[in-house]
Amino acid sequence: MKLIYDARPIALQYTGLGRYTASLLFALLNSPRRADLTIDVLIDRGCAPNGMHYQALQPYLERGACRLHTVDAPPISFRQHLAVARWVNRQGADRYFYPHFDMPLGIKIPSAFVVHDLIPLLVDGYVQSLGFAKKLYFRQMLRHHVAGAQACYAVSATTRRDILEQVGERWADKVRVAYEGPVLTDAVGNIGPPLLNPPYLLYVGDRRPHKHLRRIVDIFKLLRDRHGYQGRLALAGSPRNFDFDLDAYIADRTDISVLGNVSDAELLALYAHTDALLFLSAYEGFGLPVVEAARFHRKIVVSDGGSLPEIAPPGACRIPCSLAEVAAAERIAAYLADTIQLDLSDYNRSYTWRRAVEAIFPEALA
Repeated sequence: MKLIYDARPIALQYTGLGRYTASLLFALLNSPRRADLTIDVLIDRGCAPNGMHYQALQPYLERGACRLHTVDAPPISFRQHLAVARWVNRQGADRYFYPHFDMPLGIKIPSAFVVHDLIPLLVDGYVQSLGFAKKLYFRQMLRHHVAGAQACYAVSATTRRDILEQVGERWADKVRVAYEGPVLTDAVGNIGPPLLNPPYLLYVGDRRPHKHLRRIVDIFKLLRDRHGYQGRLALAGSPRNFDFDLDAYIADRTDISVLGNVSDAELLALYAHTDALLFLSAYEGFGLPVVEAARFHRKIVVSDGGSLPEIAPPGACRIPCSLAEVAAAERIAAYLADTIQLDLSDYNRSYTWRRAVEAIFPEALA
């Protein structure tokens, strides 16, 4: 059996898509596989050889766990629709896998692809330029590939439901769920000292409107001013503003630390030492920070947006998006004051890359 794993998105190494592509690939390469299975890994010719995922792939190549091929087609580009299928269809492979919704057109062998969320279609204002054209492209690619592919994998049951609302229930057998695992390691021995002195609450993500970052800040202010919370709020993620100027909004707050993009080691330390993760999005297709914070058995506060009620671990505090901020702060304050020690070991075993591999590549495993 010959599998082509299209890993071109590893070139986008620090994005969620790049990390997903690499994490799933390495889990596949580490899994017990059929003796007759060969894995051909496809990357873009322009992929930087010093990229972290490319470097991590080298030991697998050296021991013959896979074979590397290149094509002149960057990920998420118009060119991939001209070049990738032409190369794939000449390889005599049994299956082609692509880790995103925009699978190259023209693949003639059994294929599978992944949909991480439907945010461009479901979240108003997410697409800020050429919105109509981009939404049309997303919707048409989704419908075309669900109809033509062997399988479409959604990263949550919520995302699967959203897909079927777009393409129709007639494709229900094709659209399947394969949960993600944590991108960052949770090896205790690798955790460094706190990046911030505890106590603090943590937000991880960008500043797009659907992340409800203003709401998080306002609730934090209430926790400090009305409920006596003594810690800080740490904001980790891209510093790019969208619907409002966050930096100006919190300019007078010395108790809010804007950390910007942090390293993996720094993010691990932030998760390990926080009082709680605050993740109050209007919509998520999965919710990776929730799974990663759970690796450290931390308290987690989530909204009811998208997949978050589905992904939230036992013992999480759930704050509906419709709940007024005063009431939300009161509920969170009571949650933080609870001295219960969470044991999320069973939950953590449900979200691993090994399980994702078993769901997506069952025919490839021994």
